[in-house]
Amino acid sequence: MVKYRVEVDKESCIGCGVCSSLLPDVFELGDDGKSRIVEKYRVSDDESKSVGEVGEEKYADTLNQVVDSCPTQAIKVTKVE
Repeated sequence: MVKYRVEVDKESCIGCGVCSSLLPDVFELGDDGKSRIVEKYRVSDDESKSVGEVGEEKYADTLNQVVDSCPTQAIKVTKVE
């Protein structure tokens, strides 16, 4: 099964909400107004970074769209096998 490691650099994030509007199953805005990975996929979350692992292939295209749409390039997606 293919997995995707998703990282949000909270220091670069401006909290515009593009990621959570495109893929609310994976991204949400936290209490600090910054994007983070939803609890279901979250591996770690602190004030500088939120990291998750998504194992659903159905999100692959949308994850790439989220990366391309982030105005500050705060989101990184890496395929892990």
